[in-house]
Amino acid sequence: MRWLYLYFPHLYAETWSPDFAETTPIALIHEGGSVIVDANASASHSGVDSGMLLNTAFCLCPTLQVLDIKPYKQTQAMHRAAQIANRFSSWVSLDEPDGLYLEVASMKRLYVSPLQLRQVIQQAFSSFRVTVLSATAPHPKAARLLARSDIEKDVNAESFWRVLKHLKLDRLKLESRIEYKLRKVGLKTIYDIAKLPSCDLAYRIDADLALYLDHALGRKPWRPSPFTPPCRFKKRMDLEQEYESLQPLLFYLAKAIKEFCLFLQERCLISQSLEVRLIHRHQPPTLESIRLAQGDNRPESWLYVLNKSLERIELSAPVVMVELFASHFEEAPQQSEYLFIHFNENIAAEKTRLLNRLAARLSSEHVHFLRLTTDHRPELKTQQTPLPALEKYPLSQTSPLPLWLLPSASPINIESYKLLHGPLRIDSGWWDKYAVRRDYYVAATTNNSLHWIFHTPEKQWFRHGFFS
Repeated sequence: MRWLYLYFPHLYAETWSPDFAETTPIALIHEGGSVIVDANASASHSGVDSGMLLNTAFCLCPTLQVLDIKPYKQTQAMHRAAQIANRFSSWVSLDEPDGLYLEVASMKRLYVSPLQLRQVIQQAFSSFRVTVLSATAPHPKAARLLARSDIEKDVNAESFWRVLKHLKLDRLKLESRIEYKLRKVGLKTIYDIAKLPSCDLAYRIDADLALYLDHALGRKPWRPSPFTPPCRFKKRMDLEQEYESLQPLLFYLAKAIKEFCLFLQERCLISQSLEVRLIHRHQPPTLESIRLAQGDNRPESWLYVLNKSLERIELSAPVVMVELFASHFEEAPQQSEYLFIHFNENIAAEKTRLLNRLAARLSSEHVHFLRLTTDHRPELKTQQTPLPALEKYPLSQTSPLPLWLLPSASPINIESYKLLHGPLRIDSGWWDKYAVRRDYYVAATTNNSLHWIFHTPEKQWFRHGFFS
């Protein structure tokens, strides 16, 4: 096995504070705390750093903005990062509050080298404006030590020992009393500690430190617990201010919709419904159920229907919070079973886009679909259904019969037709009052239109449908 560790030094701030990368000095503290946990580049330029008391930070930078770290938001940010990383490995483990373990040995077939994999992952997170440091090693704790020491490397067991010679003790983030003990006996680097017998290190210095090094060096096995993504999507956003109209909310909703679609795409799922809750301060929330005509996992489809749905909403009070919720999913239809894959994909995409637009404008209960039945009688061969089933096969394989069927057959003059295919004899319904016995043909008219015609045993000709 081979492990990749991702370290996010500013995960909370970059997830929840869009201004963190700006010139405004910003620092983060834990809720109710007084110690700086994280600071942006502007604050660091003024001398503000992690571990500093808040009062000292204000003396150095009076314009400093301080944000509280809320535990539930911290968990949300961690899960969001894990869901992004889930695209690159089937085994993702959390190292809260700002790290992830990925087992990447199984990714060798897709990526030439660990360096290429790390670059692809960094590009994925940079699209979300999240900074990430990464390293790979044979053991998870070794990769973690490198990434958190700002050493982005791909090492094996031998080269990991060489790297340890250059790592000072402060990289281990030890308690001051333990670091004092180590320095007192002349140990200055992690390599110096790692050479000691682990039993002596545990007895004389610290048992947890000895166990940590055993895990990092592979002397004792350790595997992180895999992260299981939630089987439902829930996204809640606190708004920076109260909004009395829906237009400014589109920015927040569009961002949440993109996350929802990414959630579906990573799991090869589609969804047909999404619930939007607009939460007010003193009134019950405004609920809007968005429903597509066909399941989809593309942002453009959801955003179009969302815009049309919001046009029908009249707010009764200002909105302070927005929440999206979905729990019903289906597997995305397979697209790779046809020879002309791109042709079929384009047809399916256009069809889904058209149906979703119709559902958005007319509402989904006013859009009906035709479904073929097993009855041989043309009048009963199709049925109207409110929701379509996902088509597994292309249209050309479904049926040779026309879907545009006339309400009742009309008599024709057969001399104006040229028979192309047929006959198809239908002799059915003898058990009820709708018995039919007909020979059907595909025939062309003088203007090259294709009609579906039949004659009775009495040789009377009728037109029953159109192909074109």
